[in-house]
Amino acid sequence: MEGKTDKISQKYLTEETITEYAKRWGKLLNENTSMRIWHANDVKSVNIDYFDQRIISLVSRIPFRLVNLPQTY
Repeated sequence: MEGKTDKISQKYLTEETITEYAKRWGKLLNENTSMRIWHANDVKSVNIDYFDQRIISLVSRIPFRLVNLPQTY
């Protein structure tokens, strides 16, 4: 396979891009939150309860029925 190029091309980051990523990472570190999400093509810090209402809404749609379970002694 000598002489054939890889399908994966190498990409190099410019100093400007590296600086921008470092600033973004520093901002996330300073926010010091427990949870981050990917939103609108960016990483954002959110409160730990960010998804709570969405989860409750989805779970409330799941049909279930109560049954009597046998008692064990």
